Amino acid sequence: MRNQMRLAMLISGVAAMVGGPAIAETKRDSREDAGVQKAIAFQRAKDRADAAQARKEARHPDRFTYAEPNPAPAPRNSLADQQRRDALERSRQNSADREAPPR
Repeated sequence: MRNQMRLAMLISGVAAMVGGPAIAETKRDSREDAGVQKAIAFQRAKDRADAAQARKEARHPDRFTYAEPNPAPAPRNSLADQQRRDALERSRQNSADREAPPR
């Protein structure tokens, strides 16, 4: 009887040691699977939204015209720009007229 009890305890201990990590791993895998499924669902929703936008643009191309990018801005010749250039020129002349500070 005593040997049977020891054997039963040994078997139950081994089963707990072997079965415990396997249960934890399946819980972790299910969490990872849930995250992957969530990412896949998000990507599919994004793809559907992109396709809907493409259909809208195809139906009404005049509403979805995009401006061509300007390669270089045109030179600005406003009064404010001219005054800014004049002030910069006066500043350069004044700084050239000053003596260098003593060291």
